[in-house]
Amino acid sequence: MILLAVAASAYQVTVEVVDGTTGQILNSIIEILQGNQTVAISGTGLYQGDLPPGTYTALVQIPRWGVTMAQQFSVPTGGPVKIVVPTAILTAEAWDMALDEVGNWPLSIILNGVPIATGVGRVSTEVYANTTTSYVVAVYSPYGTFNRTVFVSQGQNITARVDVPTALIRVALYDEAAGGPANFTVLLINSEGAVAAKGTGEISGEFLAGSYTASSILRLGACQLTYNETVEAKPGARVNETVMVPTAFLYIYAQSPLGAPVKNATVAVYCLGKLALNSSGWPVKAEVLANYNYTVVASYKNLTATAWVIPRAGAVSTVYLNLTVPTAPIKVTPPSPRTTTTTSRTTAAPPLTTTTAKPPSSSGASANRGAPPGEIYAYLLALGGSISIALALGVLLFALYARRA
Repeated sequence: MILLAVAASAYQVTVEVVDGTTGQILNSIIEILQGNQTVAISGTGLYQGDLPPGTYTALVQIPRWGVTMAQQFSVPTGGPVKIVVPTAILTAEAWDMALDEVGNWPLSIILNGVPIATGVGRVSTEVYANTTTSYVVAVYSPYGTFNRTVFVSQGQNITARVDVPTALIRVALYDEAAGGPANFTVLLINSEGAVAAKGTGEISGEFLAGSYTASSILRLGACQLTYNETVEAKPGARVNETVMVPTAFLYIYAQSPLGAPVKNATVAVYCLGKLALNSSGWPVKAEVLANYNYTVVASYKNLTATAWVIPRAGAVSTVYLNLTVPTAPIKVTPPSPRTTTTTSRTTAAPPLTTTTAKPPSSSGASANRGAPPGEIYAYLLALGGSISIALALGVLLFALYARRA
């Protein structure tokens, strides 16, 4: 009789931790407390054992979410004690706005600073649902880390999309003087001054949306000239930009004061104080960036000539240089400007002072543009001066001969 009384004083008790979404047993730790004393522990989410009559507390810990829940129950229980944990399904996506599809980038679902699920492009996991519990979806793209905060409710199946603000950008250079695609170096520079891409004649690819500078680089010897144009790309945009590079051609003729070609003369072109071209020929041809101030120097034996020119975009600038004995050192920097052009990088130089004489009517000269009226006037002045000098020398020689006779 005494044994039966002792046996009747304990009852079979079942405690279950149930997933609120699936209804399945949730992996968790159950600690059975009576007052402050632990009377039983189970690490499977399910406790089954005998307990004396009384009031107990089931303390539930879910390590994967860092969640602790508590529920009181009395023995005898009258059935299983079920502790329902509110859960939801959270799917995270990395979204490529330019391609309008899931991006192939790593991402994580983060709770309290700790990733609870990771993947590439898309990842899905079950989470604890509570109005005060927030999750962070972070996408780690080549363009930076982007994230958003998500709250979920019991039973939800929610997709959280993180938009990565990309854009498709194509920049093609067009040579304005040559009238076709340009093979110059082109840089795509972001708003922070970093080079996002580099190419020859064209750049094409996916980039972080924003404001860029397309920088065209024309290298002439030791001189590097640049032309910049702004490219704006909004998130999801597809930008196709053609940059008209303002180029020009220089045709340079070195000749005697009487207009005879001096084909063996050396012609040097300077820009920004640096040697851009050193060549010979008749004419010497060079493609340059417009709106810069160029110093052109021709030399042959002890004869030289210097001119300054600012070519216009798309134009062919013809420069005639009359070789004479120099009376002062040659300066490769332009004289002080008197007027300002439409760009901030260059200023207009005075009219060409050491040009010009009209080229002879040879086949080489007829293939190029003739001199403008100002150059013809300068040619006449130069021709008259040369004739005067020749006459003076003739008179002097005649006088000397007469004195000896």
